[in-house]
Amino acid sequence: MVENTKRRIIETFLNLTTSMSVQKISIARLMRDMKLQRETYYYYFNDKYALIEASLAMLLFDSYDQLINDRSLDTANRAVLAQIKAHPNFFNDLLSNQNEYMFKRLYCQTSLAAINRYLDANFRQVPETVRFAGKFYIYAVNNVVYEWVQSGMKTDPEALVRQFSLSIPVALVPYFKTTQEIEEKS
Repeated sequence: MVENTKRRIIETFLNLTTSMSVQKISIARLMRDMKLQRETYYYYFNDKYALIEASLAMLLFDSYDQLINDRSLDTANRAVLAQIKAHPNFFNDLLSNQNEYMFKRLYCQTSLAAINRYLDANFRQVPETVRFAGKFYIYAVNNVVYEWVQSGMKTDPEALVRQFSLSIPVALVPYFKTTQEIEEKS
């Protein structure tokens, strides 16, 4: 119940960002739309930045968690880009200069944690070189995604996913399926 309420607050907040900027969404408005007391908000979040951070973490976690389900970095990247496209106001507001660090930190932490969970769950021993390659890949993708949002998301997401797929470090290739492999098995 507790996590469900927290998730509902985040989802309502994200829904509001489809029609207004993050700055214009007040906690009072958010809780009024949810028909909950303002105190409920502060049970879960210290301030608005905590909500923004939790919202970003949820969007990225849900997207990268798909990686574990089908072993594909392409699927995870496609899901992240779809979330960004679905919440353009949220991400445009989030990627202002004052929030750039938060986005990059959370993106890298969440994505890298998902990759490491996947590796640990599916392989006995994973060399440190593979983990480093995962970190290298995530940091590179993070910067490209950041630039993509900053440029107005003009590049087709599928084109980005293909570029990311072609850029997977050699050390990671044996550990992940490509989109082509998944399609061949279907």
